[in-house]
Amino acid sequence: MWRPALYKFVVNGTRWKLDSWSRECAYSGGNTNSVVRNPARVWQPFTRPHEAETVLYAWPVGTFDGGTFAKLADKAPYLRALGVNAVELMPPAEFGGGRSWGYNPVGTFAPETTYGRYEAFRTMVDTLHQHGIAVYVDVVYNHIEGEILWKWDGWTMGSHVCTIDGQSGEHGGIFYYDWTGSPPERWYTPWGKTRPNYERPEVTNYLIDNILFWLEEMNCDGIRVDSTINMRTVNNGGGGTIGEALPFLRAMNAVADSREPAAIMIAEDMQRWDGVTKQEGTGLGFDAQWNDYFVDTVRAEMKKTSDARRNMTELRHVVWNYDNNRPFASVKYSESHDDAANGQSRLNVEIDGGTGGASYYAKKRSTLAAALALTAVGMPMLFQGQEFLEDGHFRDDVPLDWNKLNTYGGIWRLYRDLIHLRRVLGGVTIGLTGAYINAYYVDETNTLMGGTGGIHGLRL
Repeated sequence: MWRPALYKFVVNGTRWKLDSWSRECAYSGGNTNSVVRNPARVWQPFTRPHEAETVLYAWPVGTFDGGTFAKLADKAPYLRALGVNAVELMPPAEFGGGRSWGYNPVGTFAPETTYGRYEAFRTMVDTLHQHGIAVYVDVVYNHIEGEILWKWDGWTMGSHVCTIDGQSGEHGGIFYYDWTGSPPERWYTPWGKTRPNYERPEVTNYLIDNILFWLEEMNCDGIRVDSTINMRTVNNGGGGTIGEALPFLRAMNAVADSREPAAIMIAEDMQRWDGVTKQEGTGLGFDAQWNDYFVDTVRAEMKKTSDARRNMTELRHVVWNYDNNRPFASVKYSESHDDAANGQSRLNVEIDGGTGGASYYAKKRSTLAAALALTAVGMPMLFQGQEFLEDGHFRDDVPLDWNKLNTYGGIWRLYRDLIHLRRVLGGVTIGLTGAYINAYYVDETNTLMGGTGGIHGLRL
């Protein structure tokens, strides 16, 4: 009978290091080891949904319901009843500590230990597939933190004072940039001096292998690449372009397209640059990118207390806006982990002015924002708990309050019905999966717009 085994590498005869490709990490007596896992598995058949019919549900594993891959699998019937057909997991790879959003990765090939590890993740994927739900995962390649890759063979250039933040930092070794080169300070990211070195083919091959690991060995259906702006530039664009990151991102998408053509590659770039989803020439080749123009505009308009102040022309534009003549190249949403945190709260709470988030106006305008996303050109996305009016701001140590599913059952049914309409599950709303919208009527005085193809007389 096959059994997992613990192991480490001895590097240069003196350093005991985890395998950079570890599929699992085991902790024993303060010691961390790599674990051999058997990649063989007979997967259940599954057909990935077309981008025109996809409704995403953003899913932070640790706060959903029990905080494990097994508990997520148990919720597959709930998601199927709601109607979503794809989940987007915030980074599920091994991170430092026991709680996190996941954007502090240390082991890019190892599903997080506290969530259930390698086999539990694959069982979750299989279970979700059996319920008709695709699985997308978030990966973080703009920075990778310590423990596994850090000074892997012991080599380092030592410390340096960063000109961007004025703080001293240590060079992380062969996987990482140092502080020389052009642009300077390529080692700096908003999360530390830990950007992988995209000049080294050994590093870029490692990262591309990680994409294929999630798509093939773990049988996932899509990838969201976190903060690509901090892969292709320094300091959110303020410190110069990292030129070698551009061909790497193109190559990463080309390999994914070649090996898994039905998989969806999504960038979180947030700079409104259509080159992210351009498929030829200087484009990066992503299938879609998160659309902050939509979320920023819709949230701002929904938070206005006066109907007379709402800009209907602007709302019409974000609903039918898309890039590169590719209507499904934008992921459109009114809630995300970033928009519900970082000094902000969920939209219903912000509409209420920071109170409970369940007033008449909070209910009406937050669900209207979701209706705009679910009838817009693009791929719509919901954030967990949005469908039953979860309040407060998103934290990694506060689970969803499932009692609200009963308290706000009517809100849940509204979301369910909207999702079913978007996916044409009743057979009469095929226009909502179309590539175009003709929002031919805008009335600023009465805050009304109407059209065909995607929006049918939504009243604000």
